[in-house]
Amino acid sequence: MIVKVSGQPTVTINGSNYSVDVPVAFYDDAGWVGEGTTLTITGVLTDTPANFLSKLTTASNTWQANVAIRNTFEVKLAGIVGRVL
Repeated sequence: MIVKVSGQPTVTINGSNYSVDVPVAFYDDAGWVGEGTTLTITGVLTDTPANFLSKLTTASNTWQANVAIRNTFEVKLAGIVGRVL
């Protein structure tokens, strides 16, 4: 699975700062899209493209790690529906 930008980002400028909402999604090797989210990247207008890409990569890595943790926990809950407590 890889993560790719899945749509056009939305840019908001406020004075000398920016906020960019970037839609991303997991894709499998065949190109099928899986789960998606929107990552919000903020900074100053003097950020370079490399600065922005670094922030986007960090946000993507954090999202991927959180999805992996959630998926691992969901596996632990398999079969819980209907369980007598």
